Amino acid sequence: MSITAVLVAIAPTELAKLSDLHAIGRFFLNQMAQEDSPRVLDLDKSWQGLHYLLTGSAYEGEAPYSLPILGGAEVGPELAYDAVRCLVAEEVQTVAEALAALDVATLQARYDPAALEAAEIYPPGIWLREGAQGFAYLAEYYGRLQAFYQQSAQRGDAMLLALV
Repeated sequence: MSITAVLVAIAPTELAKLSDLHAIGRFFLNQMAQEDSPRVLDLDKSWQGLHYLLTGSAYEGEAPYSLPILGGAEVGPELAYDAVRCLVAEEVQTVAEALAALDVATLQARYDPAALEAAEIYPPGIWLREGAQGFAYLAEYYGRLQAFYQQSAQRGDAMLLALV
């Protein structure tokens, strides 16, 4: 089974109606199950590679670049690999602005397959083998991540995130 990162945009008023961590978990899983929802982004296996290109770290990093995939405060139950976390609307806006200012060329300059392998970036063992194709995969998902945060920020949404 593979590890993916899933992001769910949610209006702050809707989030406030979720009474406890189990309600948040149910909401997250229900949203995740809706195919082609404009409020759900599945980053597939690109999540840690993107986080690494944004922060230079496998799991840590400085805000705002540490926030879009692995950030947020825990608000929900543990799912497959991670508890559901939340970014408030103001954080979503900050992330959207930061991602909009960081172009693909900058990420490409940071892409070093040997460094990703040395840092054990998921999925392991592909970065050297895939080389430029590995970056093309990350760049495709980076474009989706940028657009998703931009749209979410325009709506004033908060964001639920988890590794599943």
